[in-house]
Amino acid sequence: MIYTLFLKGGIVTRAKVLMIAAVLCLAAGSGWADVGDSAKLNDETDSLSYVIGSDVGDQLEKIPVEIRLEAFMSGVTHAIKNQQPLIGDTAADSIRIDFIQKMQRSQIEEQQKSQNENLLESETFLAQNKLKKGVVTTGSGLQYKVVKKGKGSYPTQSDIAQVQYKAALSDGTLIEATAPGSPAALSIDNIIPGLAEGLMLMNKGAKFILYIPPNLAYAEQGFPPVIPPNSVLVFEIELVEF
Repeated sequence: MIYTLFLKGGIVTRAKVLMIAAVLCLAAGSGWADVGDSAKLNDETDSLSYVIGSDVGDQLEKIPVEIRLEAFMSGVTHAIKNQQPLIGDTAADSIRIDFIQKMQRSQIEEQQKSQNENLLESETFLAQNKLKKGVVTTGSGLQYKVVKKGKGSYPTQSDIAQVQYKAALSDGTLIEATAPGSPAALSIDNIIPGLAEGLMLMNKGAKFILYIPPNLAYAEQGFPPVIPPNSVLVFEIELVEF
């Protein structure tokens, strides 16, 4: 997409409200009337016009309100032909702002709902997981299971750890993993708290499974689109060296 949205001084100018909806990522049907496939693409200008229309339509389809084609096309025609609009600038700004505020409220409500649902799922998972054989819960709430014991001293917060790991969500969805024989270098003072704490419980050669609660990971913000808000992270991790 090559369209631009400009917000100026808190007032939405002549920017397309459909772009705001796209940025908010609120997908829903829009109730378009079927206008058929009557267009004839006879030359390059027809093709470009069609592609632009298709792009606009793709974004409009995501706006969670009804878009009435007759009124929409009237607005497009008046703007392209520089004709007198049916709605003045002040009233148009008011309509745009009202719509944006509704979309923002809807987005916040959806985020809060997702956060609450995910937090409940995470709390349930951790409550059940802590009862499993071999799982230890620390004072911070981090849970871990020793798969293989290591030897020697333990890393500190100032160390850089060489690790092989596989990171996943609590439902098993893989987030990322190191390639076999290619450990990642992690600066312990620059990683999420739960992972840092877990690594400092390990010594060279140890393999753990870490169950990291949301508050020791990415909390309610998550890491979109990979990590949903309030997610438990599960690391299968080996400390190769530090």
